[in-house]
Amino acid sequence: RQMLATFPDEHPISMQVFGNDPARLAGAAQAAEAAGADVVDLNCGCPVPKITKSGGGISLMQEETLFAQCVNAMVRAVRVPVTVKMRLGFKRGENRAIRFAKVAQDQGAAAVSVHARSQAERHEGAPDLVGLAQVTQSVGIPVFGNGGIRTYGDVQAMMAAGVAGVLVGQAAIGNPFLFLEFLSAWS
Repeated sequence: RQMLATFPDEHPISMQVFGNDPARLAGAAQAAEAAGADVVDLNCGCPVPKITKSGGGISLMQEETLFAQCVNAMVRAVRVPVTVKMRLGFKRGENRAIRFAKVAQDQGAAAVSVHARSQAERHEGAPDLVGLAQVTQSVGIPVFGNGGIRTYGDVQAMMAAGVAGVLVGQAAIGNPFLFLEFLSAWS
């Protein structure tokens, strides 16, 4: 419950949940909404063994029917938009995200975020921008790109893949001024 605490000036807030049980995910989405989340995100991208061994994270991309049930249960449980974060697949060159983004869209997800690497690559190597572009072209909902963003040039390259926006994670932890650098380069 402590992780759900927010402050009034933090909005908009997206809260992310993970798991593989539709009813529990629906309950988690409701708890996030009740805590003030403006968006609830289903994590289907985490490659870390402590998450995947329980069937969460990218493991949920192994079974399309269960994935669909999880997204659908969350969408039906809350009034706020539900989004899904995923990876391209389990190994380099695989693009399961095309199919899973379509399923997410069909189940009512408002958007998807795609880490443009595989589970095997984790956070190493260049993102697969061709694979990411294939996902953006396959659905009508917004697709956000993620993975390997360290410079404004990286942002521009990912945006050229047709994404609606770019998510930055690890690079911002290492350089909290990164967003100011992006803003300066954009101006």
